Amino acid sequence: MANSRSALRRVAWLVVLLLGFVSCAARDADPYRLLDITRGATDSDIKKSYRKLSLKYHPDKQQGKAADEVEKAANKFMSIQKAYETLSDPEKKRNYDMTGFADPRDAYRSSPGGRGGQQQRRGPGSAGRGGWDSDTAGFPGAGGRFGGFGFPQADPITSETQELTPKNFEKLVLNSNKAWLIQVYHDASEKCQRAAPVWDQTARTLDGSAKLGRVNMATYPDLAAKVAPQHRFSSSAVSPKDLPVVIGFDKECAAFSCKRRYRGFMRETALSNYVLDRMLKYKQVPEYTRDTLPMFLESEPSKVKFVVFLSRSSAPQPLLRRAATEYEREVAFAVVHHKRVDASHWLKKFGVRAHSAVMVIKEDGKKIVEHDVTGKGKLREVLIEHKLPILPQLHAESLKSTGCQPGGLVQVCLVVLGVQGWALEDAKKMLRDAKLSLDSAAASPSDPLVAALGENKELAFAWIDAASQGAFCRALLYDNRDDAASCGRATMEPRIAVMRFRNGPDSMEYGGYEGAMSATEILSWVSKIFAGKGQRLILVDRDAPNYPELKARVPGSMDYVKRIRMTVGASAYDLGEEFMYALAESGPILPFFVALLAVFASTFFPSKPKPKPRRDVKRNPADDDVMIEYDDEALASLKENSSEMVVMMFVDGKSTSQTVFKRVRASFWREPILSFGTVNIARPGPWADFARSIGALPGSVIVWHAHRKKFKNIGAGDGSVPHPLVCSKIEIILDGAVKWDEAAWPEQTIADSTD
Repeated sequence: MANSRSALRRVAWLVVLLLGFVSCAARDADPYRLLDITRGATDSDIKKSYRKLSLKYHPDKQQGKAADEVEKAANKFMSIQKAYETLSDPEKKRNYDMTGFADPRDAYRSSPGGRGGQQQRRGPGSAGRGGWDSDTAGFPGAGGRFGGFGFPQADPITSETQELTPKNFEKLVLNSNKAWLIQVYHDASEKCQRAAPVWDQTARTLDGSAKLGRVNMATYPDLAAKVAPQHRFSSSAVSPKDLPVVIGFDKECAAFSCKRRYRGFMRETALSNYVLDRMLKYKQVPEYTRDTLPMFLESEPSKVKFVVFLSRSSAPQPLLRRAATEYEREVAFAVVHHKRVDASHWLKKFGVRAHSAVMVIKEDGKKIVEHDVTGKGKLREVLIEHKLPILPQLHAESLKSTGCQPGGLVQVCLVVLGVQGWALEDAKKMLRDAKLSLDSAAASPSDPLVAALGENKELAFAWIDAASQGAFCRALLYDNRDDAASCGRATMEPRIAVMRFRNGPDSMEYGGYEGAMSATEILSWVSKIFAGKGQRLILVDRDAPNYPELKARVPGSMDYVKRIRMTVGASAYDLGEEFMYALAESGPILPFFVALLAVFASTFFPSKPKPKPRRDVKRNPADDDVMIEYDDEALASLKENSSEMVVMMFVDGKSTSQTVFKRVRASFWREPILSFGTVNIARPGPWADFARSIGALPGSVIVWHAHRKKFKNIGAGDGSVPHPLVCSKIEIILDGAVKWDEAAWPEQTIADSTD
């Protein structure tokens, strides 16, 4: 008896050891342990550890060692290579984290019940009771135990996403301000099991841009029928063989009637693009190459340029598309795929060493390059730090981003108020230079304003359009009635004002600056305000009539029309899609009848095609590298042509740089009323005399009115004035908000031409 018990114990231990050996042998070696890293390691940590260990165990480093040590190092080196191959591939890494295998098929090849053991493969939860692919289970009429809808019982499919029930569906989905993507599934469906890792990966990719949830068809059949009917015009539930079914609920959707069904493949990229494009309607971030990026950088001089360099296979993160949509007024985004053949160009031109870099160019041409922007957290940090211009515009939508409101980190906000024109541009440049002087290396570290602007984020600069924010301007200049009365008028002179937030979230102090318009004087004044000294400010509560309140942008009629068109278009597309699927599922007769009706519709309702108007495409003068030099004949012809404004730069032979002027021409090549060229004032004549009479030096840019009796000197085009500033002044001229100088177009006399 004792011998039989001892034999049974030996057999039991042998079985346990064999099972442990099989389970250990089946799984891949732990790549995290081989590379000496944790599971939360970043891509850069993985690469760093791989390089370190590869160098240590490389066969070339084992010379002079014993044979057994060389063999161990070679095996270790091969294991490190395989571990890095697993963790450097996102799909293999995800598979290992979820199943313990870089290739999930290895689980079935290696296990005793897999194909290697001459047994049919079964999915999760099917062992020991017949799977959905067995002969005894699958649909009604077959043997076996069923979990509802013709499926066998199975273990639940786990997920990181929200499980939705009849009790929480209305609160979480219908009464939410978030977009939802919902999957109707069944635990025993093979398709649902295969889609489980894709579903969780989609949730991680979207990173909170939209919520993902699931409805179990077996547990909540009534809710599943409401969420996923057979089609929009049907009241019956979707067929179980069509599971999983994915349904989208937009942010504004508060009823089951406004849902939309996803008809694409169960792939992470397809699901993510459906949410970003169809549901959230995020802007696409355009892609540029080394040839087209300069055109992007020259466009929209008033915006901050945000260029993201990605690897060849990477797609823009949802965070980037969300930022491109939310910050459309202040920032222009672009994506560049960093190719190896262009690496030297990006390094030489912009200082970009590799992909996963971000280049930010401010409105004054200042360039900032951030490398190793690999995760969404780092990208979010760069966006928060650099998304605003040096001198941002203050409006209702930018209050939070600028910090110019009570209750935040900002303690003092310095603003310039005015109407669009030369005077406001000069005042903005002066305030911008004052801010940059605090950022420069020459600034004194002991200056409290330097720490307030940089490290502590307690000082902010902004400008306000008094024409659109007249009430705010009048409230801010409340202590000076004359200045307050001029708010929003074309004759208003720019004013400097300050707001201080040190008395809680419902009050502020404010006051106007009365000194000289000098950056040094203004910073000295702000320094005293920041320290609580100097000028006495007006304290006002939020409910007071003179509390400065920014007016929110009211959508115009065109905005409403655009929104209605987008809504109607999306609804028509969804209805048409559902109608086509309903036809396809109804049988062959109805689709055949609709096809015949479509073929013969043109016979009953003939229409004449309208010829498309031909348009002459204007050639881009920026394609010509050489700038046109106006001679006497060309100048005489331009005087007679009163349909164009002439933008000319005075040059001194070939010594004057024309680089910036060419960039200005490239920015306005689509403007048909502008003509660009140079005039050589080194030659004696009426144009040289005219330049001396107005004090214009070589490099000065002059804009002539179409009537040739008015002109405006807008600065220099030789590089001494930033290109965006010259462009902004030309835009002001095109808008008609400029005060012209009177002068006659210089003419060549007969005596001069004879000489």
